[in-house]
Amino acid sequence: MSYANHIIMKNLKLDCDNVFNVSNSEQYKLTNFTFKDLKIKAAKNAAIHKEYIENFNLDNVVVNDQER
Repeated sequence: MSYANHIIMKNLKLDCDNVFNVSNSEQYKLTNFTFKDLKIKAAKNAAIHKEYIENFNLDNVVVNDQER
C-alpha cells in the first residue's frame, strides 16, 4: 500500500481542469492534508472529495468563485 501524509498546499492561484482528482482506493491511504489560501479556476471538475482523506483541512479555498 502507498501512503501520502502531511501534505500542504498554500498561497496558490491555479487554472486547471480538475481541482483534486482522487477516489477511494485500497491501493493508497491519504492523511493530514491542508489546503490554505488557494484561488482555483477549474474548467471541468471543481469537486474536492474530503471524505477520501483522513484529516483534510480547507482554509480560505475558493474554487470557481465559491468558497469551500
